Amino acid sequence: MNKSMNTKLTPEEKGIIERSGLFDPNFYALNCPDLLESGQAPNSDHYKNHFLEHGFFEFRRPNAYFDPYFYQNEYEDVLASGMHPLMHYIHHGSKELRNPCKEFDAEYYANQVGEELRRFNLDPLYHYLHFGFARNLPINSSQSSQRFMAGREAKCDYESWLEVNQWNSNREFLLREKLARCTKRPLLSLVMPVYNPPVKFFKKAIQSVLAQVYGNWELCIADDCSTNPEVKLLLEEMQKIDSRIKVTFRESNGHISAATNSAAEIASGEILVFMDQDDEITPDALAEIALYMDANPTADVIYSDDDKIDVQGKRFAPQFKPDWSPELLLSYMYFGHIFSVSRELYWEVGGTRVGFEGSQDYDLALRVTEKASHVGHIPKVLYHWRVLPGSTAASGDEKNYSFQTGINAVQDALDRRNVNALVHQPSWALEAKAGLFEHSFGDSGPSVAIIIPTKNQAEILSRLLVSLQKTTYDNYKVYIVNNDSDDHDTLELLASCGHEVFDISNPSDGFSFAHINNQAVKRVAEDYVLFLNNDTEVLNGQWLSQLMGYVQLDGVGVAGARLLYPDDYSTQHAGVVQNLHHGLPGHGLKVLEYHNGGYMSRAKVAGNFSGVTAACMVMRRSLFSDLNGFDEEHFAVAYNDADLCLRVQEHGYRIAYVPSAELLHHESKSRGNKDNPQEELNYLSRYGGFVDSYYNPNLRNEMPSHLAVGRFVGETVKEPTRVGFVSHNLNLEGAPIQLKEIAQGFIDHPLITPVFICQKEEGPLKEELADLGIETITIADDLIGELVGDYGNVIHDVKAWLQKNRIDVVVSNTILNFWAVDAAERAGIPAIWVIHESEPPFSHISYWCEAAKVAAFTALEKAYQVVFVSEATRGLYAPLAPKQNLSVVYNGFNNELAKSRLFHEKADARSKLSIADDEVFVISVGTVCPRKGQLDFIKAIEHLETHNPNQKLKFAIIGDRDSDYSQAIHAYCSQLPEDLQQRITIISETKDVGVYFSAADIFVCTSLIESFPKVIQEAMFSGLAIVTTPVFGIAEQLKHDVSAKFFKPKDYVELSQNLLLLTENAIERERLASNARLHLKRLPNYQDMINEYESLIFEAVQ
Repeated sequence: MNKSMNTKLTPEEKGIIERSGLFDPNFYALNCPDLLESGQAPNSDHYKNHFLEHGFFEFRRPNAYFDPYFYQNEYEDVLASGMHPLMHYIHHGSKELRNPCKEFDAEYYANQVGEELRRFNLDPLYHYLHFGFARNLPINSSQSSQRFMAGREAKCDYESWLEVNQWNSNREFLLREKLARCTKRPLLSLVMPVYNPPVKFFKKAIQSVLAQVYGNWELCIADDCSTNPEVKLLLEEMQKIDSRIKVTFRESNGHISAATNSAAEIASGEILVFMDQDDEITPDALAEIALYMDANPTADVIYSDDDKIDVQGKRFAPQFKPDWSPELLLSYMYFGHIFSVSRELYWEVGGTRVGFEGSQDYDLALRVTEKASHVGHIPKVLYHWRVLPGSTAASGDEKNYSFQTGINAVQDALDRRNVNALVHQPSWALEAKAGLFEHSFGDSGPSVAIIIPTKNQAEILSRLLVSLQKTTYDNYKVYIVNNDSDDHDTLELLASCGHEVFDISNPSDGFSFAHINNQAVKRVAEDYVLFLNNDTEVLNGQWLSQLMGYVQLDGVGVAGARLLYPDDYSTQHAGVVQNLHHGLPGHGLKVLEYHNGGYMSRAKVAGNFSGVTAACMVMRRSLFSDLNGFDEEHFAVAYNDADLCLRVQEHGYRIAYVPSAELLHHESKSRGNKDNPQEELNYLSRYGGFVDSYYNPNLRNEMPSHLAVGRFVGETVKEPTRVGFVSHNLNLEGAPIQLKEIAQGFIDHPLITPVFICQKEEGPLKEELADLGIETITIADDLIGELVGDYGNVIHDVKAWLQKNRIDVVVSNTILNFWAVDAAERAGIPAIWVIHESEPPFSHISYWCEAAKVAAFTALEKAYQVVFVSEATRGLYAPLAPKQNLSVVYNGFNNELAKSRLFHEKADARSKLSIADDEVFVISVGTVCPRKGQLDFIKAIEHLETHNPNQKLKFAIIGDRDSDYSQAIHAYCSQLPEDLQQRITIISETKDVGVYFSAADIFVCTSLIESFPKVIQEAMFSGLAIVTTPVFGIAEQLKHDVSAKFFKPKDYVELSQNLLLLTENAIERERLASNARLHLKRLPNYQDMINEYESLIFEAVQ
């Protein structure tokens, strides 16, 4: 029977419609004028009840995009089924991608957001109503929503960088202050060869010099017989305008090298600064060079970062360069601009050489760096390289002769240095029209011991040994380290392979990569040792010749290869970068396509990094021994290669990355990280403050690497700042508590004054804030309530309120407070938006009006930074981000506060809770709600007791709050056997959770969605064995089988199995608990978090 003929829905049917998320009270109210006379708010139950009682049967639309008449007429089986169109759509049509109205193409929409639909088990219409509309997603192929905002592409990483790093009065003020403290102010001579420059851009070049903050300069121009008479007139005029502009007119055209020398001949400054005729320098360029010289008096070669600029003045293609990298300079002229040399050194090497035109600056850089006392790098964009037709800024082949002169320059440098190698431009560089060069080394040289550790895995080892037969280098020997193999096939292979085998066992405390390699090195006599993983595979026969060529270059201590994944030849290793993983090192440029060289082509050109992987790494045996090899004590398994490379650098040597040595590394892209947490701590303890000189500070310290950071970079002006911390309530809930703890960190700050802003006047946190002395001000609850339905008008009142309360920076907490970011931007107040929620983006404001939803989306762009408390949660929002301003700041754990709040003597705590010594106590702490899934804990207990009854187990849920879900849990428990009920305790929300943490043995988290839960940190701190779902940030706090046991959300059987394992194995409980404590120490602490928020606050006001 067709439901439209009925007159009443059952409670179950009403629940299905309510849970479907397809009813929009705002739309319903606006499209049902007969209801508006009630005067009730659109989000009230009035409209929902009216729809369920009347509108449903009258075929009224529940939202703008479900049309019951269209749906029933479009699909014949709907009427035949006897179901109401809406009920049919909920049960069937949404899953079958049927169109809910004429305008909505469900398949088209699903193709845009398929990953999100699968991840969160959503249907297209629900997704659009709650998220897609605010994101301006089109609902069919011919329509792109224009409501409230025009769609646009997200800003790239450099556009985001530029937005917050523009030259401004603050920066000029700081720069002038620094210059005033300089002990010397050297004369800087800009050297500019000129030949028929485009006059418009030539003027801009000169204007950029005249605009310098630093005044002690001279502009030395050599005109190389320009044929355009306007050029000469302009030059003569410029000399009259400013006496610091000096011009020489050459009598004959000699090309750029001769003209550069002519310009240098009229210079009298201590430093020559090279500049092209149509480029621009930034206002601070010369000041930064002067400051660098003042701090580094021996500097005689200095270069900076640069970018390109088009004829419209748009800046792009930044080059955020490493510090001095000799091997990179052999690959190409990475100095670029700004490039400066002491005048004395310039003439010592003979100036710019005629015959190297097109690469004359490259040739000069190679020659001066051979004699320089100090090569300095200023990691700031000081130069804009103009892109014009015919310039090498547009394409390397605009002056294709530069490729050959580049080869000549590098070959000449190698010959001067007595390096036996031939320079060529690889085919991929020719195709890319790029002046990038490789060096081919010979196949003869010092002896090399190739050391290959293995345990079993005959097939893998055999593959490597076969591939080694390609090797063209003629002086090496293979040594296989048999690490306790007991597999028949492996033992047979070792006996017949023809290579010398060392039988080396692990030390008594388990596997140690460091130990077995150190022992192997002691047994070999070759000049060099090459460490090679057994799961690698040689690709090109010259691999060892190339590694040996680079490792013998003067100053190089270690050389490492380019490693590729076997399935698609994407990059697995192209050098190690420090601090990519919250303080720990990682492989930069990872998972790049084979032909993609990545940032500044670093994956495909030889250069220097702070480390390379020991999966394929070569060094002098004597150096290895001098450094006592790998550190067995602190890095038995992980980080031993990174540690060794840093120690090599401490001894004055460089690490060379050699991409012309290519091997496959048969390692999974999704390989889990099960590194020993103690080794992670050891690394952070030793190198926590290490600055990676080969990784520019303007680049993000995260994966993917080598992208410009979307934050202010530089020195900040720190002034008194009143910071408004905006919370949606004052309850004892995770997000408000966390915000309170952040605000608390600034109580005694000399410049930052925390103010707590809340729309709810009362709540348990109010007293705590008062006790701490933090000012609390309440924004009218009805004002925020009005935003829900009348956002466009009411937001102006919120803006005025913020201005009235003299807020300098807003720190807005949770998705619900997006309006604070919007209001702050309208008031000219910078905002930081902290998002904890890991639900589908913006689902928490699904009941707000459409204007508000759009404002929430645009707040992502308006915030200075959008801060997430886990990488996983950031990953939800990254596809939506209009610019690259998403940061992660882990919730730091306050050990002292936790100790005072949580710690009880275990015996006392267990006695208080009547837990016997021989009983195992399992707890779950957190507000009882569907998101935290405590019912699954009860089901797991039931399953455990059904299959493995154990009277010595006791269980507790702490955090009960009256709700439908809580009642469901109590009802479920009431059906359990009486003796089991007696061993399950459900405790209401309480501040005194410490006694439970102290008494417990095992902690269970059944959450379906989390961010970076503090309760997990508390369990780690309390020394409990943890069983948890690995959702979102939890997988960043803990590691499966290392510091916790993971189980799939809602899989209470798997949870039960983990509980069985841990309740019966005290040793395993202690292992997990011990590692969890170490993982907690490895994560940022409370002060680390406060320091990061302090940086964000002061950055925001710049």
